[in-house]
Amino acid sequence: MKIAVPVDTNEGLRSIVAGHFGHAPHYAFVDGKTKQCAVVPNASSHNGGDKLPPEWLFDEGVNVLICNGLGARAIGLCTQLGIEVYITEEQTVAESIGAFEAGMLPRAGSDDACAHKH
Repeated sequence: MKIAVPVDTNEGLRSIVAGHFGHAPHYAFVDGKTKQCAVVPNASSHNGGDKLPPEWLFDEGVNVLICNGLGARAIGLCTQLGIEVYITEEQTVAESIGAFEAGMLPRAGSDDACAHKH
């Protein structure tokens, strides 16, 4: 399992979770088995790439997205692509992964979508 967490800082598992997934400057990719973490620049269309954030994550092999907030369109596209989306209120990647593994994070639904325009 490959887990993606949008982050504001590049500090491995100590990276700070970004407030919104699509415009995050980086993503932490965590191997669900080994807990190896790689922080990479956001290469989606929001940062000059040619794919929407969920499409880019899918191409990167992501199965699970843990984030603080995202829009309804992003939730829908992630669902279509088979990426499970969970909402976290934790501050760091490590805390978010721990809460996910403990079954404490709610799965994102339409009620979790950000209300602002993208």
